[in-house]
Amino acid sequence: MKLPKTAHLHSFAAFSLCLMLFPRFLLFLADDSGGRRTLTSLERFFALQLGIIFGIASLTIIAMIPNDWPTGPEHTSNSHPLLWPVTATSLMMTLVSYSNSTVSTLATTSMWGTSVIGFLGLWLIIFEGSSAVSRKTGADKHTSAFIFGNKSAASVKKRKWKNEQARKNVL
Repeated sequence: MKLPKTAHLHSFAAFSLCLMLFPRFLLFLADDSGGRRTLTSLERFFALQLGIIFGIASLTIIAMIPNDWPTGPEHTSNSHPLLWPVTATSLMMTLVSYSNSTVSTLATTSMWGTSVIGFLGLWLIIFEGSSAVSRKTGADKHTSAFIFGNKSAASVKKRKWKNEQARKNVL
């Protein structure tokens, strides 16, 4: 019997929940004693971090599966489809690492690494719409007329636009 595509992903999501909520489940799977010994703080920390990563990865993959439902107008976005999930995962891992004092150096290192990724993702999300194109003239602001006299530069187009506006106002 062949399972549908999402059945494997749902089991992946269930495994991530088990890692986050019941980290001793790893001992049950890996230990000969059937999970009777206790987890170290390092094992608990890694189980939680891995559970967060697996959970967000499975939710992202499930959300990316195309469906047959009719969709509305196409939403065109310049951002990468994984920007939101990676940012959310990084910030969640930052908070978990910040609140963990049992594996101090590893948690601090993990917190700084994931916070850099998370805050860079937030920066990209907040400033997603580029202001590189002028609303008035439509010129690319990243070009310059300096040295080579680029006629498609924003400053040249703005000067031309201002002259046209001045002529319209005079007439």
